Amino acid sequence: MTRWALVALGAGVTVAIVALLWEIHADPPTPDAAKAAAQASPAPPAPHPVPGPRVPLPRHTPAANDPPAPDVANMTEEERLAHAQQVHRESLLVGGDVPQHVMKAASACYHGEPGKFERAHINYKLHFHNGTATLSDVTFVSSEWNNPTMEQCVIRVMQDLTWHEEGAPDLDTDMEASMSILDLKKRTEPMP
Repeated sequence: MTRWALVALGAGVTVAIVALLWEIHADPPTPDAAKAAAQASPAPPAPHPVPGPRVPLPRHTPAANDPPAPDVANMTEEERLAHAQQVHRESLLVGGDVPQHVMKAASACYHGEPGKFERAHINYKLHFHNGTATLSDVTFVSSEWNNPTMEQCVIRVMQDLTWHEEGAPDLDTDMEASMSILDLKKRTEPMP
């Protein structure tokens, strides 16, 4: 077949398709179909997907003996910079290093117990003095673990936990942690 024969064949097929589509859409709807469409109720809106459970992050709650917030508006540039660095150090410490130390210590209580996503919520008081961290007042707020032995172990290791962070600011604050059995299991397995 020559090139022009193929072009003519393609044009013929295109004209045939357009004619069929024209014929399908050119017919007016029958009165019965129009009446049925008018009486039909609109489809209910699609449900929005429900997000999964939110995992609360450890948060800094000012303790009763925390000093009042400084008046940043009346500080010099150097004082504001020093204050910002202090706040940044505290946020890194409270939001990153502390939860990792707590999880690692609590993982010593995991000994192959069944479960995966069962969570426990724990409140504790964090103390930083001269760069040394300690925890106190460790209590379970709620637990889905159904394992009192593991819960008592977590309380004991958290209360015994101590570590040193060079340059950490002095701090006494209330904290909370949320951990699942899977969180503990992951920290007991060797890294690949």
